[in-house]
Order: sequence, then structure tokens, then C-alpha cells
Amino acid sequence: MDGVMRFLSLRAFFLVGFVIAMPVLALPPVARQIDRLLYGAPPTDFGRPPSAPPLPQEPTAEKPSPIAQASYNEPSPAPATAFASDDGPPQLAAAPQFDPLPGPGSPLLPQPERRIDDQAIARLQRIRQRLEQLGAEYVLVESLEGGRYRFHCRMLIDERSRFTKPFEVASFDPVGAGEQVLESVEAWRAAARDR
Repeated sequence: MDGVMRFLSLRAFFLVGFVIAMPVLALPPVARQIDRLLYGAPPTDFGRPPSAPPLPQEPTAEKPSPIAQASYNEPSPAPATAFASDDGPPQLAAAPQFDPLPGPGSPLLPQPERRIDDQAIARLQRIRQRLEQLGAEYVLVESLEGGRYRFHCRMLIDERSRFTKPFEVASFDPVGAGEQVLESVEAWRAAARDR
């Protein structure tokens, strides 16, 4: 026990010394003194710009360069027949033919937002209740841009697990999307029971 206490007291002494000594050692005058002790005095020209090199006494002759200097008044090395045609620039390819734009009522164009009537809301509630009977943890119907609806649900894999499997359909008809999700979930549950 005495050895443990001694170890802890030495450790505490070291930590207190470290906490006190490090800020003192970081002070610029102390750091300069430590540098002077470790590395010696700085050189006399420390921090001064370097002096200019001495000027050469006699001019030296330039050696000829192995690379020829470029001249813009020389004739082109390209064959003269490459650009001999005076027809002008080459002709462009013909423009591709595109399908006509879709007309009104096309599923490719954004549809105006439809109001969901009470009958559709009642059918969506029945679909949600059936999905919850089958183990739905989360059911969502939301409107998307362009008049589409997204029907999304997460089904529990089994009653002993918290893992879920997502099912999702996007359509212009929210009830149709819900019915497609319900059919997919029922087929998935039937396949799981048959295993």
C-alpha cells in the first residue's frame, strides 16, 4: 500500500511540476535562454537579408544553345495541301430529330394538384389500418412536386425484431399508390409464411 501511495504522490508531483514548468518554459526570454544553452549563440548575421553576390570581373561568352530560337516569320512546316481548299470550314452534321413535346394530360408533364376527397381519405385510412394489422411501424402519404403522391411504409420484419423493410410507391393517384404498397406487403408476408 505504501508503494502505491508513493507512486501516486510521485505522479502528482510530476503532473504539478509539468503544469507549472510548461508555461514558464514557453515564455520568450526563457525559451531564448534555453536555445542559447542547447545550440549556442545565434550567428551575427541572423535575421539580416543576404548580401548581393559579387559582380563578375569579366564578361563570359555565351555558349550556343542546343535549342533553336523560334522565329515567327519562317514558313510553316505543315504540308501546303492541308489548307489549300478555299471552300471554307467543314460542314456541320445535320441536327438530330427529336420527338414532339408531350401534350396536355401527358404523365410526363406536371399535373395540377388534385384535391383528395373524403372517399379517398377513407380508403387511405382502411389501407393504413390493414398495413398496421400486418405489422407496419410507420405509414406516410405525402404530396410531391408536379402533382405526384408518395405512399411509404416501414414493415417490421417479425414481431420479435425491431428491423423494418421499406415499401414505397409514387403515383398521381394516392389511393392507387397505397393499394400497390398494400399488395406488395401482403405478397411479402405470404411469401414469409410459406417459408
